[in-house]
Order: sequence, then C-alpha cells, then structure tokens
Amino acid sequence: MAEKYDVIGIGHALVDAVYSTTDQFIIEQKLVKGQMVLCDGERMEVLRKNLVGSPKAIVAGGSCSNTIALLGRLGAKCAFLGKVADDIEGQRFVESMLECKVEPILKMQKKMQNRSAENATGQCLVLITEDAQRSFATHLGIAANLKPQEVDEPIIDKAKYLYLEGYLLGGEKGRLLFEAAARAYKQNRHEAIKPKGKVALSLSDPFCVEQNQKHFRQFIEQHVDLLFANEAEGKALLQLEGELLSDKLRTNLEKKITELDCQACITYGADGALLLDENAKATFALPQKAENCIDTSGAGDAFAAGILFGLAKGWGLSKAGRLANRLGGAIVEQVGPRLIGDVKHFLE
Repeated sequence: MAEKYDVIGIGHALVDAVYSTTDQFIIEQKLVKGQMVLCDGERMEVLRKNLVGSPKAIVAGGSCSNTIALLGRLGAKCAFLGKVADDIEGQRFVESMLECKVEPILKMQKKMQNRSAENATGQCLVLITEDAQRSFATHLGIAANLKPQEVDEPIIDKAKYLYLEGYLLGGEKGRLLFEAAARAYKQNRHEAIKPKGKVALSLSDPFCVEQNQKHFRQFIEQHVDLLFANEAEGKALLQLEGELLSDKLRTNLEKKITELDCQACITYGADGALLLDENAKATFALPQKAENCIDTSGAGDAFAAGILFGLAKGWGLSKAGRLANRLGGAIVEQVGPRLIGDVKHFLE
C-alpha cells in the first residue's frame, strides 16, 4: 500500500518576527549568539520594547515547520503536526501551511476567558546581526503543550518519513511525545507488513543538545534512521573536544558519527556537508557559494528539506545533498527562514 505522505513533521508551531540588531543588543539582553534561548511571556515583552525598529518580516516559523513548508512547495506530499491557539497568530500559521500545500494537522487551543502568553500561539524573535548570524528568543506558549495522546497514530503511519525537531526533545513532555510517536510509527508499519518507514531527527540547537545529551543519544540509538546536525550540535552530542571549524574537531566528528549506526548529514555551513549512508560510507556535498550572505536563519531547515525530498523520491544521498546545498545556499541571501518566490526551479 502506497504511503499518503512523503514526510510528516512534528514540531513547535511558532510565528517568527525577524529583526536586524547588533552584537551589543545580544550581549545586553543576555542572549546567546547563534543559539536559541527560551523566554517567558514577560521577558519577550521586554525584548520587543528594547528592539529598535519594526520587524523585517512576520512569518510562520518553527524549525520543523520550515522544513515541511519547503518540502510542500517543492512538490512533496507533507503534513505537519503541532499545537496553536485560536488567535491571530494561530490562524496565520494555518494559512501559511496551506499556502505551502502542507496539510496542517494542528491541535488548536480554543479561546479562553483568561488569556495569557502561556495559552497563546508560540512566538520567536529571530535576531539577525551584521555578520548574518541568527539568534533566537522563543516563547513557546501553547506549542509546548502538545501531548503524546494528541499524536494521531493512524496519520503518522501513512508517511515514508517521520521528521522530528530536536527542540521538543529538550523537555520531558517532548521526550514522551517523541517516544510515543516513534514507537507507534515503527510498530504499526511492522505489524501491517508495510515498507519500513524511517524516523529522521534534527538536533536543532547545540545548547539544547548539551543540556539533554543522554536523552538525545538514547533516542537516536533506539529510533533514528536519519540524523541532521551542524558542527556545533554534533560536537555537543558526541562530547568531542576541539574548536569549531578546526580540522581536529571535524576529523573526530566524522569518525565518531559512524558509531550511531544511522544515516547522518553534518553541515559545515559555507564549507559544505558530510553525508553518511546506512553502510557508513561517507561522501561530501560541496557547498553552494552564496554571493551575498545576509541571514543564516533557516539554512539548516532548508538543507533538511533537500535531503528529505530527495530520499523520499528515491534519490541517492549524494544527489539529495546537491539539492540540499542549493537550497541552503539560496536562503542565506534573503531575510527570513523561508525561501521567497518559486522554488521548483531548484529541482531542474
């Protein structure tokens, strides 16, 4: 029986507000450059008040949803499972996914008498500094309350790939959610004697991995068939020594990643990506050089979309890697985490 979807993603449903700012602002506000910091509603309001100027863009976001949205625009059959509130931001998120030809399987929190930031649609401030680096301040809101029992098992069973966002694995609710989803996905397919589906995971953020390294390692070893990580995330997961961008770290990373016994894609930014197949055979995807890098937000999400699209369509990892690097190279030349304009020409 053919699958209904190429990929189903589970992740945080957020709305992003993209701002240009300075390194000084990042320091003063005690944020972490290049990483994500979780904030409560009160701190988010303080950050908004201290930001200079209006946002350059307000778009539906969230790491996994960015990947799924791009997959939908490329022509893959996709769905996204997350949680939003019945508010303006929640409606914006739904409309955005529909525009991308993605089925939004969203659990919607109905309007409540006592409105608060905790039961509102999650929001993220995407802060772009002059060197094009992106940092995030995120208030998850209702997105953090997606429960294991809200995962529709018959739905996720209908995909070639189940794609999971590492940000969720950082909390206990997320860990329970992922365990339930991964077990149900693999078990149902086995019992129904269907082609083996695959679980893909993006590590999402090095700090998140550092704080939950044992949980990430255990989940990967038990459930993951395809792993996405950048250099910093790989270092945190495998607890390696060495400076980022150094030959020593990359040599150690490439050696240790084979121990995970899964396909893996390790991105090195402008230096390309290491692709490791299920037989531990490594290839290198040459980078797509960006002429004018202005914003790196969404680059990893776009890269993952390229790999997932190719593999779901039966391509080899090398061919999928070329598409992934083209998408990642294009997105850093614009503001915001989602490619603007037609994207199907990348498939030519």
